[in-house]
Amino acid sequence: MFHHLNNLPVINARYVVEALHANYELSYKPNQIKASSSFNNNVLVKSIQNKFGKCGGVYIKNMPWSYYDWHTDIGRQCSINWVLKSSPTALTLFRNKIDAPEGMRSIMYDITEIDYVMFKPTLLNTTHEHCVINASDHERIIFSLSINAPFNDVKEFLSVV
Repeated sequence: MFHHLNNLPVINARYVVEALHANYELSYKPNQIKASSSFNNNVLVKSIQNKFGKCGGVYIKNMPWSYYDWHTDIGRQCSINWVLKSSPTALTLFRNKIDAPEGMRSIMYDITEIDYVMFKPTLLNTTHEHCVINASDHERIIFSLSINAPFNDVKEFLSVV
């Protein structure tokens, strides 16, 4: 569902500053506020585009005490996220339904929390159900790079970049 890209460097501090001072706008989805980013011109993004075609990213801000409901992403199969500002009570969770005994309906899930490392990239399989909870008095900001290619293909490619 996710994979830490430990072989890649931390995001450059200039993008963190850019994210903190960007002009954010409400997107078409609730509880998400987005801003454009010059990180799209980065060498890493260009190499991913050369391999997988069009991709791009935005800064995403989750406001304090907000919840972005369970969903799978449309228009991308995976993303690379860099957390740029957060708190210990801001969570991204994945869930998988637990099978119920025959004849019963299951409402139980296995939950996995993404253990992000500040400023380091994490690859997410956005075809799996996930949510974001910012149970904090502070905003959470990430850079999220959208890639419409299978998770394992992107993971393999990025392991040798």
